[in-house]
Amino acid sequence: MARPSIYQPKHGKLALALMAEGASKVEVAVALGISRDTFYRWIDTYPEFSDTIKDGEWLSQAWWEKQGRTNIDNKQFNTALWYINMKNRFNWSDNVKITEQSEKPAKANLNAISAWAKSLKNDMVSTL
Repeated sequence: MARPSIYQPKHGKLALALMAEGASKVEVAVALGISRDTFYRWIDTYPEFSDTIKDGEWLSQAWWEKQGRTNIDNKQFNTALWYINMKNRFNWSDNVKITEQSEKPAKANLNAISAWAKSLKNDMVSTL
């Protein structure tokens, strides 16, 4: 006979709060004191928990993207580590395949993108 679940709606609220600060699903499960299996069982069993985790993933990615955006000029910010985290956590890719124009994937020029973003930021500030 299976044990009764310890799930309570407050677990979803805590998960959402943690993910709004950039936490991963693993961090949430550890904070809730549950195993990976229990975490995913709750997602499958409790629709409100599932919806909360989906919202939390969105919030977590937004938090991490903001870290990159707001620290673009911060020399202490480790952009390489941030970028690797984004690629691994959110499935970012260096390559974008454009099939209509070319069979070769287009490679992102990160230096050009960074320079463009800085100039755009400077233009926006100068118009204020």
